[in-house]
Amino acid sequence: MFKAEHRRMFIIRLIMILAVLQSATISFAQEQNITIPKLAISLWPEYDNSQVLVMYKGSVSGDVQLPTEIHINVLPGTKDPHVASVTLTGAHIHDSFEVKVDEKGTYISFVLKERNFHLEYYFNPFKPGVNDKVFNYSYKAYYPVINFSYEVQKPVGSLDFQTTPPSFQNFTDEKGILHFQVSAGSLAAGETKKVSVSYFKSSPETSLQKLEKSEKGTDIYTLISTGVLILLVGLMVYTYFGKSAKKRSKVQRAGAKRKKNTVHSEGNRPPEKLVYRSDREPNFCSNCGEKVEKDAQFCGSCGIPFHPN
Repeated sequence: MFKAEHRRMFIIRLIMILAVLQSATISFAQEQNITIPKLAISLWPEYDNSQVLVMYKGSVSGDVQLPTEIHINVLPGTKDPHVASVTLTGAHIHDSFEVKVDEKGTYISFVLKERNFHLEYYFNPFKPGVNDKVFNYSYKAYYPVINFSYEVQKPVGSLDFQTTPPSFQNFTDEKGILHFQVSAGSLAAGETKKVSVSYFKSSPETSLQKLEKSEKGTDIYTLISTGVLILLVGLMVYTYFGKSAKKRSKVQRAGAKRKKNTVHSEGNRPPEKLVYRSDREPNFCSNCGEKVEKDAQFCGSCGIPFHPN
């Protein structure tokens, strides 16, 4: 009993010591001068729902001691954000967080265990039934940011898409969706950068819904095209062999007809002209008049056969 109680007290003290050490580490980190070397904020309107998906991808400088508590500004009224530290392999480590509001704005506080972080949430700037979509997004820097940029995804099926400031570079992702990159340069702590987005879109379908419908349509088109191709190939093969068989049949019938005609002609051929040879001396061909031998069967000059008298 005494040993069990002693062991329990030892474990409690060890936990308390570890908690104090972690608190001291985080407190030390809080006093660090944190700089964000790179921060990119992606805005994907009407991507997988009717709102705007907001995603932060950033990192802290290499001289920052980890773990450390950091603060990232978000829009007022942000609910249910997704917050994670990101490992070098891209794995997300989800941590507890707290949404705070003070004179520095609305921000999320969490303990960063890796140098890279990811944060995302939704906000809804659209009015129901309005096809001309317009929204603004502002980011207020809690820490200095050396390289800051916005990236805005063009909704599938939208028209007259524009950003202000204008994009400096565009790219298409693996799904075929167009993205616009807007550079805002560097930010000082407390500085705000805004981007405005406008476009026309009458369909309530999200980008993912339109892509799924397009893929299904492509599958059906491919299936139909394949069927038509097989049918055409079959028709061509049938036509080729059908014509060949018909041609062979005609040739065979023509050959048989020629053979029949030949037999008929030979059976009904008129008798050759018979030339009688005179037995008197000398003998001459009565056809051409040339002299021939007495016992000759044919004329050596014109080839007419002789018939004995």
